[in-house]
Amino acid sequence: MRLLKVNESNIDYDFKNHMYPFNINQFGFNDQIDLKKIENLVSKIYKHDMVSHVLWISIADFQLFKEMYGSDMADYIMTISQQAIQKIASEYLKNNLYLLETFQSGEFLLLLNEFNQIDIIFKLAILRLKIKIMINRDIIKHIGNKCDIKIGHSTISKDNISLIDKAIYEAKLSAISSSEQYQKYLIADFSSLITKEKLCPHYQPILDLSNANVIGWESLIRCQHNNSHFDSPDFLFNFAEEIGSLFLLEEICRHLAIKKIGILEDNQKVFVNIHPKTLADPKFKSGQTLELLKQYGLYPRNIVFEITEKHSIHDFKAFYTALEHYRLQGYSVAIDDVGAGYSGLLSIAETRPDFIKIDMSLIRNIDKDPIRRSLVESILSFAHKIDCKVIAEGIETDGELSSLINLGIDYGQGFRICRPSFPKPLIDDGLKEKINIISRENLFISKGDFKLKSSMPIEILTEKVITVNVTDRIKDVKNHLSKEVSFTGAVVLDDKRPVGLIMGYHLDRQLSTQYGVALYINRQVTQLMDSSPLIVEADMPIEKVAKKAMEREHYKVYDHIIVVKKGRYIGIVSVQNMLNTLAKLNIEMAKGTNPLTGLPGNLAIEQEIEMYMNAHKPFCLIYADLDNFKIYNDVYGFKQGDKIILLLSHILIWASKKYGYQRTFVGHLGGDDFIVVQGVQESLQLEFFCKKVVDCFKRLVRRCFTCEDLKRGYIRAKDRDGIEKDMPLVSLSLAALHCDGGHCSMADLAKKSSELKKYAKTIPGSCWVIDRRRNCSIKSNV
Repeated sequence: MRLLKVNESNIDYDFKNHMYPFNINQFGFNDQIDLKKIENLVSKIYKHDMVSHVLWISIADFQLFKEMYGSDMADYIMTISQQAIQKIASEYLKNNLYLLETFQSGEFLLLLNEFNQIDIIFKLAILRLKIKIMINRDIIKHIGNKCDIKIGHSTISKDNISLIDKAIYEAKLSAISSSEQYQKYLIADFSSLITKEKLCPHYQPILDLSNANVIGWESLIRCQHNNSHFDSPDFLFNFAEEIGSLFLLEEICRHLAIKKIGILEDNQKVFVNIHPKTLADPKFKSGQTLELLKQYGLYPRNIVFEITEKHSIHDFKAFYTALEHYRLQGYSVAIDDVGAGYSGLLSIAETRPDFIKIDMSLIRNIDKDPIRRSLVESILSFAHKIDCKVIAEGIETDGELSSLINLGIDYGQGFRICRPSFPKPLIDDGLKEKINIISRENLFISKGDFKLKSSMPIEILTEKVITVNVTDRIKDVKNHLSKEVSFTGAVVLDDKRPVGLIMGYHLDRQLSTQYGVALYINRQVTQLMDSSPLIVEADMPIEKVAKKAMEREHYKVYDHIIVVKKGRYIGIVSVQNMLNTLAKLNIEMAKGTNPLTGLPGNLAIEQEIEMYMNAHKPFCLIYADLDNFKIYNDVYGFKQGDKIILLLSHILIWASKKYGYQRTFVGHLGGDDFIVVQGVQESLQLEFFCKKVVDCFKRLVRRCFTCEDLKRGYIRAKDRDGIEKDMPLVSLSLAALHCDGGHCSMADLAKKSSELKKYAKTIPGSCWVIDRRRNCSIKSNV
């Protein structure tokens, strides 16, 4: 027995007196009620004469939940239900609700006062749905199922407390009946909301976490008028589902999202939330969305159907059939709320989404929680293996943002990036710069199996083929291919944008059937084209395109790859040409490259230096070497040692690209020794370059040590004699010198750089030394 006054201190009661059990057989109760105690508690609550309401709230089919999931889960459901009742009551009913008793059968007895009869029905309708939403938000994570909430009430006055047994019975009886009696009080408001254009889409940007570009906008519906119980999207959509109006509501939301999105930049998408039931609804296949897109100048490729994982899919066959239907039209699919709902990894793999959106419950405090970090890493690895992009939802802090970028998450959204608004909001320039800085730093630290590969863009392999318009006929394509025997396919364009591909061998197979010519020859090309060909941006590396091409269905593996620049067609690449180019690249790259960093080795370094010498051109040479690296390798292991070597290689590449002068070459001599060769620089430019490398190394190498070693400032390790000593942390020495090309031999250069490096290593901490011809200028940065 418990008494709780919401938002006030509990009212004490002497539980030792008046223990008169309620007759549990009289009205069919499963639990014993101490009726006399409740009478006294009700009397104590009353401050003056008034009519109050006895409430009975029950979890539908609670006994079935208990049998299916066990007593522990049943107790957990009871606990969160009680917490939900207390929380919702405190927010919505203020000081008017008292919790009198909870029962192990999943039922709650409450007292509500200070409301008239009309108000109470309206408020209970809202209270019931709010409690239901809050409970299901929690238990769905544990059992993948939802529960329904029943609520009933009766009235009682202070003068008739003796009739409390009858009031309790009537409240319970009311709860057993259908919830429709409460729903009807909200239907009028709901109908007014959707018929009088009181809904408005708010757009939240989804950013590419590698470059801070907006790749899409999620449309989130909001009420235009505040202080409505339908302000909460959860309340709005749950109510629509209860009264069977979910399809109508989602149809209105899709229309508004497409109508009000405004101008989209090339390759941006609109993410539209959709219930699995709606996707499989026959009315949804009528092509209304396609017609709507045409009306506002958009295409199926601009739309992503976002299917929430918080709803179960009862008819998988119908769902997957519908999903494939929309894929073939060019729509993309995202699975929302991953980690907070029904779907397991297997069902996600079978759905084959284009995007996986990780629920904010896994993102929250990911920078402080290693378990959440590991879970997100696993989802990311799984997603990339099925060629799916990952979007992190609910990013709210700088720490979360940095951790997600460091993990390699593809895209992100959340309040830290931008709150949803209408019209589409602008992204803060400061945030963009922050993301770009973190992304650049993240490039420097990677896993040990990283290998530098050719970064040649696919654009260099493009060639022209036949192009046709969407309104052209099959016979036109056939005639073109017959005349131009060197062409094996045709690209279908709509306003310079590719929408399909027709390969000659697929076309011949279709026309060679018994009635093929009669059926198709005069039809539009859209009847036989592949509406979902492989389309890639011009700057995508060849290796990545090859991977995507080989992952296509077996009958499409050798189809052309369409190349676009900002969404506009520029040409195609044949699979044969791409594979031949890759083979040549791999042979060239394998010659003299370091197996760990993928950087050119000794032979290439010598060739680079000789090129300057033979041309009598001045150049700069920078020798980079790690100090105390052997100690680190012995203590932390070779795998961690490789990470520091990779870190240094990435920093040198980054600095050469950003701060280098004219031609820049980065080579790996072996071990922890590197060479940078650049065109001639002024002394101040060379010094600035060295400073940037050392500063960046100092900042990032800290990630490679334990917190204990960083705090101490040294490593406890044994020297060559086996004596344990305090050894310095790994640092970096740079030795830089000028060479005028024609007046410098390879032997002299090697001797001079070796002496300079030796001198630099005598300076504690990370430093750089520049040889200004005859004099050495020392810059130390401990």
